[in-house]
Amino acid sequence: MKDELINFNSGKIKKIYPKIRKFAKNNLIILMILIPIMFSIFFRIEPYNLSMMDEFAEESIENTLKEQIRNQIHTQYPDMNSEDLENIVDQNYQEFISSNKQELDNQKDKISKKLKDYYKDDNGSSYLLAIDPYFYLKQAENILENGHIGDTLVDGKPFSTQMLAPNGKHVDSSLHPYLIVLVHKFSKIFGGTSLMNSAFLLPLILICLSIIPCFFIIKRFVGNIGAIFGSIILAIHPALLARTPAGFSDTDAYNIFFPLMVVWLIIESFRAKDLKNKLLLSATSGLFIGLYSFTWAGWWNTFDFILAGLLTYFIILLFKFRKNIYKNKLSRNFLYNSFTFIFSSSIFITIFTNFQTLLTSITSPINTIFIKEIAKSSLWPNVYTTVAELNEVAFAGILTNLGGLIFFLMSFIGISIIIFNSKYKLSKLKYSIIFLFWFMGTFYASTKGIRFTLLMVPVFSIGIGIFVGKIYDYLKKLIKKQLDIDKRLITIMLILGLVFLLLPLINDANQIQKQGRPSFNDAWYNSLTNIRENSNEDSIITSWWDFGHWFKYYSNRAVTFDGGSQNRPQAHWVGKLLLTNNEDESMGILRMLNCGGNNAYDLILQKTQSEIDSINILNEILLKSKEEAKTILELRDLPVADILKKTHCSPRDNFLITSQDMVNKAGVWGHFGAWDFEKSLMYNKFNNNLDFNLESLGYSEQELKEIENLILTSSDEDLNSWIAPYPSYSGNFGDCINQEEFILCNNGVVIDTLNKISKIQTNDGIIDIGIYRDTINFYESGQDTELAIAYFEETNKSLIMASELIGSLFTELYYYESKNLKNFELFDKQIGVDGFKIYTWKIKW
Repeated sequence: MKDELINFNSGKIKKIYPKIRKFAKNNLIILMILIPIMFSIFFRIEPYNLSMMDEFAEESIENTLKEQIRNQIHTQYPDMNSEDLENIVDQNYQEFISSNKQELDNQKDKISKKLKDYYKDDNGSSYLLAIDPYFYLKQAENILENGHIGDTLVDGKPFSTQMLAPNGKHVDSSLHPYLIVLVHKFSKIFGGTSLMNSAFLLPLILICLSIIPCFFIIKRFVGNIGAIFGSIILAIHPALLARTPAGFSDTDAYNIFFPLMVVWLIIESFRAKDLKNKLLLSATSGLFIGLYSFTWAGWWNTFDFILAGLLTYFIILLFKFRKNIYKNKLSRNFLYNSFTFIFSSSIFITIFTNFQTLLTSITSPINTIFIKEIAKSSLWPNVYTTVAELNEVAFAGILTNLGGLIFFLMSFIGISIIIFNSKYKLSKLKYSIIFLFWFMGTFYASTKGIRFTLLMVPVFSIGIGIFVGKIYDYLKKLIKKQLDIDKRLITIMLILGLVFLLLPLINDANQIQKQGRPSFNDAWYNSLTNIRENSNEDSIITSWWDFGHWFKYYSNRAVTFDGGSQNRPQAHWVGKLLLTNNEDESMGILRMLNCGGNNAYDLILQKTQSEIDSINILNEILLKSKEEAKTILELRDLPVADILKKTHCSPRDNFLITSQDMVNKAGVWGHFGAWDFEKSLMYNKFNNNLDFNLESLGYSEQELKEIENLILTSSDEDLNSWIAPYPSYSGNFGDCINQEEFILCNNGVVIDTLNKISKIQTNDGIIDIGIYRDTINFYESGQDTELAIAYFEETNKSLIMASELIGSLFTELYYYESKNLKNFELFDKQIGVDGFKIYTWKIKW
């Protein structure tokens, strides 16, 4: 019976095999493209499944059990050395899990489910991964409800009433929310109902589509093996994967899709034989440039490097053919293609955006150089100096982000191979020039911010694919010639070698995959839905800008500022209200922001024409009653009624959110809150040669010369610290024990409760601290130190922080829960399953 079964199966396989072979042969290209696409799906779908929570649950149980075992053994044998202790712990742990496997599996499943539910909504769908995706999701909802991306229309343009409260802000249209809606409508045909799910899957779809042009570009130069390898690099590259998994529904995926589509169409247009096809492909490439300009403000980098490549090639043709350039078929066709691309790009850019956007292809490269200039010409701080993804990257850092020196050299050599092969084939030289500008241009962009490394991934992958394809062909011929091995065996050997080469990137991709969980969670959801369900519709939420898009989407309330408006004066005012130790000042700032944002400053500046005077006047009246402020404004002959409407109105309901992430961000919001406008004025005067009058500042000529020398010789980092400090918290609490008149803490803090002084024991000796506090009282020793200590009697813990923060509003709210404040009422408190804390305060006007 067994033999009959084997014979039956064998016979069936023999019949099926030719059909499978024929199908594979007829659909070889599709099957090859599916290989990198499957890689892309595998490594990007994790946020949807959240299977990494199974591993987290297992690690949590293991750590808890081992700690319990460790404490038991340590109690019995306190003198046991650490190595023996850990060996016995591991042995006991293995014995325990062997005899309690079912119970531990059940516990693991329970913990894993709890963690997964924490990152999923009520429908069981994972939240979107980051912050900005909620900005576009909100716009997509507006398209479905209003027909445009805004909450309403103002002057015929989309307008968000929830940005930059209370004034609102016009919002620029882009392709992304419309594409979310398109995917959503398409998915509904197959039963999909959630707009969030459509947004969730969009980056995965875009990267899978991007693999197609990448494959065919490489195939044009080196064939299938190089195309597969280069496309897999694109599919799994860590710099790209980190910003394009499912759920990361931002614009990053477009920076892969559009450049690849544009370059592919350009290449195919030059290779087309028929003039009509040439022009059609060139025009289609221009269409994709137009769509790209409607998607991302940095679209111009692709347009510019193609223009640079075309111009360079034209100069070469001009030099070679001189007066006969139009008579030569090669140069004539090149001119047709180039003109069609440039013309169609200009038309489509203007149609999808406007003519001004087309002009940014000239101005934007210059503006990018100054994106992180310390201060603006208006003296307000530049928030972009503290955006982590805009941190400049050194050459070594770029190599690391790209996968290491070996992969970088492979890519560079691959690009160089094209140039070398094109040296004596003028018709192919244009491709190598375009690739070279693409490679060098995106490499330079990578130095301007870690986020921009992904711009290099497409051409980086193409370069590696070309290198691998060339080496594969060379080795295949060499081995066949030298060893006379069957070509199929050679192919298998070489492919296995290429797989081995991919292992480091696959390992990195696997590590990134495990980090792919939403930053939004149930704790945030509960906080924000509580505001939505228990507040007036015109209420305003104030916090640091990072999570503003979350606030708007889930609470459906306006925010003081957010990730689409962070580089505004509001950054200074919110930082200042969190930093100040004067509750009246914080209330004055909140009222001004609630009444008119920064409009009061603008009104004062129109009259005084002095930014320093305007800031000083505003800071003065914020601390005063309405009548007192009126008197001050009248004495300065300022428009009293208009200004008071923006500073002392009857404010709307206001909620202030202080969350755990803001502890680590204290150096940032504290820096902007402590911003010294006089120093900013001097920086702009001496560094940017702006025409500011410094006489009113009261400095002597010698002092100004010293300051000028400091500004011109110091680094940007030092100058930022000179303008304003970066006050921060130590982060970790110290556990304390009380010994008579001393409190001793394991973070080095020593508090003398009898003499009311404090010190910190460090490796470099004992540091005297100028001030420490408990819940109510502050104790000053007379020492002038940068550090301060907060002591918490209830938990018997201490915390080290910058002295500027010891009495700050944030410290009072987040650490002492408003016990010493009268105007901040606890509205909501959430503690997530990961211990993350969120406090929501309602302002008592």
